[in-house]
Amino acid sequence: MGLARATVIGLHTEVDHVLSVVAPVGLAAAAARPVLVIDLDPEGPMFPGPRSLAELVNEGPTRLELFPGSAGGHGPGVALLRNGGIEWKPAIPMIEALARQWPALVLRLPDRGGPWP
Repeated sequence: MGLARATVIGLHTEVDHVLSVVAPVGLAAAAARPVLVIDLDPEGPMFPGPRSLAELVNEGPTRLELFPGSAGGHGPGVALLRNGGIEWKPAIPMIEALARQWPALVLRLPDRGGPWP
């Protein structure tokens, strides 16, 4: 990945589907700053939220999605971005853009695929 301001951690769980969902969220919740959890699994769970990674890639992000803690934006805590059916490779530029703005990202990696950047 390109130059990032964020701490970026990717988690991959092969055997336990429940752990593959809970671990990234739990890791993000333990941080003392805003964290964005991005699901890179096109078959991943339907995390709540108004938009998906696929929508951000296809339509572009809003200012509120790019800048955590801005007026009307994300405060400290965990934000979840569901996948929406997109593979991880076409999403790399969007992930890099988010990493330049968010203090930390947790990437939920699919059970299959890789190697990861």
